[in-house]
Amino acid sequence: MTNAVTQDENNDLALAREVGEAANFATYFTGSPAAESTPHLYISALATWSQDTSLCRNWKKQFSRIPVFAHTKGSVDLPLMTIPAKGQILAVAFSRDGTRIVSGSYDNSVRVWDASTGAELNTLKGHTNSVNSVAFSRDSTRIVSGSDDESVRVWDVSTGVELNMLKGHTGWVNSVAFSRDGTRIVSGSDDESVRVWDVSTGAELNMLKGLVNSVAFSRDRTRVTSSLDEPVGPPTIGYKPFVWALAETNWIISSQGQDHLMWVPQEVQVNQLSHNILTISRHGFGSVDFQQSMIGVEWVGCYTPQFKDT
Repeated sequence: MTNAVTQDENNDLALAREVGEAANFATYFTGSPAAESTPHLYISALATWSQDTSLCRNWKKQFSRIPVFAHTKGSVDLPLMTIPAKGQILAVAFSRDGTRIVSGSYDNSVRVWDASTGAELNTLKGHTNSVNSVAFSRDSTRIVSGSDDESVRVWDVSTGVELNMLKGHTGWVNSVAFSRDGTRIVSGSDDESVRVWDVSTGAELNMLKGLVNSVAFSRDRTRVTSSLDEPVGPPTIGYKPFVWALAETNWIISSQGQDHLMWVPQEVQVNQLSHNILTISRHGFGSVDFQQSMIGVEWVGCYTPQFKDT
């Protein structure tokens, strides 16, 4: 009998928590500009509702085709530093000691920046096409870069001198990384290969086959890991290409039709991929993925009923 009473009390508490969360969610929606349109109860309010509870997760399962929203929170509201760059930035990395930043750009350059002042310390020239990936060695004395010119290059951080050019790839180099001890470099390319190189001699030590976009060494240098992101094309709304922008009202709108696609909370800075800006921040940022979303006139398709087995 006691166990039954305890079970009933637990059920009542769980129900009370869910009712409370539902009430909070209703307040969140009705107090936001998203309340101007009923579909945005799901597309905007539910997508940006940050409570990690079983009720919220279950709702999001039911509406699996709403935009995927992520908000990385930090301790302050403003970026620590914003550095205007001269070209579209494709890759960035910090040195291990936190004093330097390296960037790779569409203008074929590798640039080194002072992380405390934002001053440009050096421009490393040699690549003849876009630089897709950059990394510091663990001791922060060398930089490795990979480029659409099919080369991997090693640079001296202090002088900017090119120490070595590693040739062998026959496609764009998408990712590069140093081993922990700084004696090896791994690179991944559109030529469907992962290659391991000796840093001091530039010799190719090994080649692994497979289409890859990202590579890394294990801590002990005995293994290489790689990942592949399938090409997904331009962002879609109802499977149609579109371009979006964030208005001052915090509505994400389509650049062509000025349609209100989604509302995001005011405190969130949504990353719109400003290609020539480096931002150093403790605050974090928000990101929105419309890739699998069914919004706009096709918003009803965002609902995915979850049927229980009987």
